Amino acid sequence: MRTRLTLVLLLLSCFIWAENSEKLGGDLTVYKESKYSFGMSAPNIPIKNLRDFAFGNRMFNTNWVTAPSSVPSLDGLGPLFNRVACSQCHLRDGRGRAPHDSNEMMNSMLVRMSAINEKGEVIDHPIYGGQLSDRAIQDLKAEARVRVSWHESQGQFADGQTYSLRKPQYKFEFFRGDAGEFLFSPRVTPAVYGLGLLEALDEKSILTHADPEDQDGDGISGKANYVWDAVSKSTQLGRFGLKANAPNLLHQNTGAANGDIGLTSKYFPKKNHQVIHKDLENHKRAGFDLSEEQARRLTLYIQSLGVPVRRNMDDEQAKQGEKFFKQINCQSCHVESFTTGKDHELEFLRNQQIFPYTDLLLHDMGADLADNRPDGLANGFEWRTPPLWGLGLHKMVNGNDYFLHDGRARTIEEAILWHGGEAEASRDAYKKLNKEERESLMKFLKSL
Repeated sequence: MRTRLTLVLLLLSCFIWAENSEKLGGDLTVYKESKYSFGMSAPNIPIKNLRDFAFGNRMFNTNWVTAPSSVPSLDGLGPLFNRVACSQCHLRDGRGRAPHDSNEMMNSMLVRMSAINEKGEVIDHPIYGGQLSDRAIQDLKAEARVRVSWHESQGQFADGQTYSLRKPQYKFEFFRGDAGEFLFSPRVTPAVYGLGLLEALDEKSILTHADPEDQDGDGISGKANYVWDAVSKSTQLGRFGLKANAPNLLHQNTGAANGDIGLTSKYFPKKNHQVIHKDLENHKRAGFDLSEEQARRLTLYIQSLGVPVRRNMDDEQAKQGEKFFKQINCQSCHVESFTTGKDHELEFLRNQQIFPYTDLLLHDMGADLADNRPDGLANGFEWRTPPLWGLGLHKMVNGNDYFLHDGRARTIEEAILWHGGEAEASRDAYKKLNKEERESLMKFLKSL
């Protein structure tokens, strides 16, 4: 009798787990499958927050203009910038992409810059700062034009099937002086849905997966990045950005508004250029371009975006693919499940069982993906594990399946094949799967 009861409880727990794992974002899961899947409000957002959500959505899609204008609350662009609106890089709240060739400008991609001073310290570049601006307001020079070209290389799976990977090469044209020796990091803009849930995770639950010295000897480290928080004015655990260099969404959003659009705020009060450019200094004005209330509502909008539901839960091929996902140890970094904490300021983000498939930690991804530019505690080989939820909808939303920090991977499979460093064993195990097994794994990943 006891054995039968145990079996019933086991089956019941499996059913509940399966039902919950379909809801990748817990109660913030959205069920509409369309090109707008990433931009929908969470179903459980309280009515009292809907007005701020709508205003934040407007802020996200606003084209900022040069000051002074007839609408002073929405001016302050530049004088240097990358794009004039958040949505220009994060199309429909999704990912950006790299240019197709050297003739196309970076429309949803940017380049971080650094230099090394006489003490051997990594600092913002003395002429070009921490981020290159490839656009400027009327009658002013931008900082640079970066051209991307691609070079193909061939590879082969264990079963003899061949594949091709493309690797970027960058050519810089500087317009405001010789850059000398510098470090750079090209970055495609990531998607923004589900970030409120990641912000709501307790720090302790993230650090549970950290093993920076690889004390368990499994070849997987997981390192936390501790970074400056412009909001609390203290050092905090980084969890957002491709190198986990932003600790919370208010910092992330106002930092991006400053670096990408040139907007000042309470948290980033200086314009995004170096003071040596006197022609740019003439465009300062009193007060901040982005008010505290605008920053708060923009952040609430990002916090409240839902996560698309998992699809094809009963598909046998996808089920097989999930087994291969675990067999080749992808889940060591792409951690399947967390439960959000109890203390987030927005109650509807609390106590949610979620399935983001990330540990939010840094991992050495090998020399082929290295940008060789330190960022906080992240060295030039390390990148933060990206979430996989919504992976199968990127092409529907953004029109492409380009992945990795610089958009070099044209498919999910290419992204796997670029994995190195701590993920090299998983990549090699993937290459040993036969065609049918690889297709099963793709079916699973596209169900997320």
